[in-house]
Amino acid sequence: MQLISLLLSVIFLGMQFIPGPPKAGTVSGRVEIRTPAPQQMVSRYPSPGGQVQMDINPIPTLVFIDGPVAGAVAWPKLSRLAIVQKNLQFSPPLLVVPKDTSISFPNEDDEYHNVFSYSKSKRFDLGRYPHGESKSVVFDRPGIVKIYCEIHPWMRAAVLVLENPYYGIVASDGTFSITGIPAGHYELVVWNIDTGSKKVDVDVPAGVAPEVLVRLSGRFAPQVPERALRLDALAATRANSASPLPKGACCAGKR
Repeated sequence: MQLISLLLSVIFLGMQFIPGPPKAGTVSGRVEIRTPAPQQMVSRYPSPGGQVQMDINPIPTLVFIDGPVAGAVAWPKLSRLAIVQKNLQFSPPLLVVPKDTSISFPNEDDEYHNVFSYSKSKRFDLGRYPHGESKSVVFDRPGIVKIYCEIHPWMRAAVLVLENPYYGIVASDGTFSITGIPAGHYELVVWNIDTGSKKVDVDVPAGVAPEVLVRLSGRFAPQVPERALRLDALAATRANSASPLPKGACCAGKR
């Protein structure tokens, strides 16, 4: 009887030391960004109706946790993903995916497209292909992949390949929120295709929402040769810590 009691005590004590799942927290705040004026570009080759001039495709601003996250939840199951070429634009202009995701690029326009990327994390050139055809790319390395059309220079899209599922798209009023992050210390990246990126350190306590303010500024230069971007060296400017918002300033609806 004493032996059974001793075994039960050992099992109980052992159970007390089994770590549970990490508690989660939230990061929210606001991104201040100088929005560039709309820019137009002309097609490199004549279309059936003549040369075309259109606005450069806008892409949302992203906020995300850089690198692997211990205790991260699994990515939600993804259906077949596609970035469609339609009406001489990429739709959607932005996808966020885990590593080793396949994305198709169907052409639904009545003229040729040539989809390519010179990004360091994924370089490819799908060549020219007509209406009704589709080609696919597997995104097998973390990073930001900028995608263009060689024929229509205003067309652009981006694929962000992450090592964790913690990211947010910045709203039109500049606010963002990323929930469910395991408590810990992280590097938070804010990225915009026109104005660059910034990386800041954030501490995420369980159940508490640190509020951060990130300012991005830069010059709109879509024709400048693309610089190699990596998640471990995204920003030309790096802050030592996130700048706190003034009390009550978060989510005030102002940029």
